[in-house]
Amino acid sequence: MEQFHKTNLENAIYFALDILNHNLPDEERPIEYGRIKRFTDDSLGSCAKVFSERKNVAATTESGDAVLYAIANGAETVDTFSTNNFSKYFLDMKRAAAYKLKCGSLYDMFYSNDFDKNGSNKLFLKFRDNLPFRSLIFWDSLLEHHSWGQIYSSDLFTERKEISKDELVERIPFLDEDVFFDLKQNDLNAIVNAYTANFETASKVLSDRSYDLVYTSDSPDHILPEIYLDYVRNFNMTPNGIVVATSHLSKDDSKFRDMILREDGFFEKKSNDSSRVLVKRF
Repeated sequence: MEQFHKTNLENAIYFALDILNHNLPDEERPIEYGRIKRFTDDSLGSCAKVFSERKNVAATTESGDAVLYAIANGAETVDTFSTNNFSKYFLDMKRAAAYKLKCGSLYDMFYSNDFDKNGSNKLFLKFRDNLPFRSLIFWDSLLEHHSWGQIYSSDLFTERKEISKDELVERIPFLDEDVFFDLKQNDLNAIVNAYTANFETASKVLSDRSYDLVYTSDSPDHILPEIYLDYVRNFNMTPNGIVVATSHLSKDDSKFRDMILREDGFFEKKSNDSSRVLVKRF
């Protein structure tokens, strides 16, 4: 259990300010304080069917987008995990913003190519009081010294990508007004438990819970298929439970597909070769 803990707030603030002040280059950063992903690389819209009406979900935290999309689809409990201590604070920020802001303002603050020109500090004040206490302290500590534009364009986050709004809405469905409304409504009763843990540790500690969906994002891109399957077998799934992984690699997909098929699952290849969805039924 030692590795499976809530985020250390004091250390997170210390490292974040060091990064913002250019005192901690990437090569010297501990893995627990890596760059925060701004938004998902996965096409969540192409996974709409597997997210639909999944009440109990486990997911990697990353940008927080998959967690919010699970809530928009009716998830009542989401257990989310990441080795990055910063990810939970960003998830809390996006979640509070989604609850209080309009859809267009959420897009302006986190997804627009011109986020630093959209009065984001004023937007922050609109949802600040909805942040959980520890996340409030974290973001207040950073915004006391830096504007949101400075923070979001800093090395605290992954590099900015120029992506059109239409492409983002297709990738992240809750940027559409109708799905965004569902997110706001469902978030009233949703419970999110965010932990600092790697995939292996989370799969073991969460094994006493039952899930309708385990969303592992691009984990198979970073570990061997055999190891990936060992980890996902640790999760206890409901009768119709599904484990979903995405891959952005162009190599070795046939090997992974064959392994999934040997496990009585199925492989669904999307039209876009750079984004394949691997689904395993248990």
